Amino acid sequence: MRQITQLIIHCSASAWGNAAVIRDWHVNGNGWDDIGYHYVIPNGRTAARADYDPAWDGIDHRRVALSVEGAHARGQNHDSIGICLIGEGDGLFTPRQITTLTGLVDVMCTAFQVPPTRVFGHRDYDRGKSCPGFDVAAWVRGG
Repeated sequence: MRQITQLIIHCSASAWGNAAVIRDWHVNGNGWDDIGYHYVIPNGRTAARADYDPAWDGIDHRRVALSVEGAHARGQNHDSIGICLIGEGDGLFTPRQITTLTGLVDVMCTAFQVPPTRVFGHRDYDRGKSCPGFDVAAWVRGG
């Protein structure tokens, strides 16, 4: 198992999707071997113009094995876990997504002994991005 020292939160910058959709974008759109994220947390809308389906809201989709280096934050993939929320920013994630994210971050921090100060947003590493659309450090602190 590789050493995990940080978690990095992302968003899909789309109003809909799931792990299969993101994988298609990464493989067929970017030419990657697989999806870049370890986890994807859908918002209940799996396709463009799809009706909301609560069965798809906030479920935890593990995609890439944690032992495999993801492709989600340039220069940070070797020691991180990438978690992607389907959605486009602050206030646009569902309560179920945030509940799932909170539980997943808690479990990963405990399992890998990652302190909360090592949970970041993608924008913390790429100043040109707003992803995930909220201040992850403030969220971790409960703000």
